[in-house]
Amino acid sequence: MKPENLTPKGIFEDIVSMTWTLPFYLGKGKEYEELVKFICEKKYDQQKSIPPIKNLVKETGLSYSIFSKFLKNLYKDLREDEDFVMDTHEVKYRFWVSSSHGRGVIFDLKNLPVVPRTGESVELSYFRECCGSNTFYVKNIKHAFRNGCQFVEIELAEGDYNLFWHLRLDEAIEKKEVDWDDLFEKSAYQLKEQLDVIPKWYRNL
Repeated sequence: MKPENLTPKGIFEDIVSMTWTLPFYLGKGKEYEELVKFICEKKYDQQKSIPPIKNLVKETGLSYSIFSKFLKNLYKDLREDEDFVMDTHEVKYRFWVSSSHGRGVIFDLKNLPVVPRTGESVELSYFRECCGSNTFYVKNIKHAFRNGCQFVEIELAEGDYNLFWHLRLDEAIEKKEVDWDDLFEKSAYQLKEQLDVIPKWYRNL
């Protein structure tokens, strides 16, 4: 998006997501230093409601034009200042485990020396009774950065990784042969039946 099309609300939300980094610009003689102090003191949370811009302008005591100018200049420095480096100070790991039994579990790990990659097998004995199996594979890995933390979310599915099946499922998603409700509510076996991946002679065994 072109700089002239950026909205104060969108810019403010982006800056709030980087609040822990803002003290970098304190004591550097920046014209927007008071705005930085204001944001740091308020400790806004992106997950919570941020007040309308007109309310923020009123709270800072600045005019709208000055508020907007400071906001855009701060945002520009966050994007372009070569001396500014964000620091990720913590990593958290979360596993999402699903099974063909329709029962799953979510658990967190504080440390994970080796992060498994997509398609790799994982033997997990922690929740065998609940999931009905201890053999899984890494279906998907998602990384998110929030409040100075890196969140690594690892999705495990029961069984062994099958490249053909995943290519077929991706194709089905693109062609709208399955919808999102199917993906969340049906087991892999039911999806394979729906897409005729399982031969009829095999189903009748």
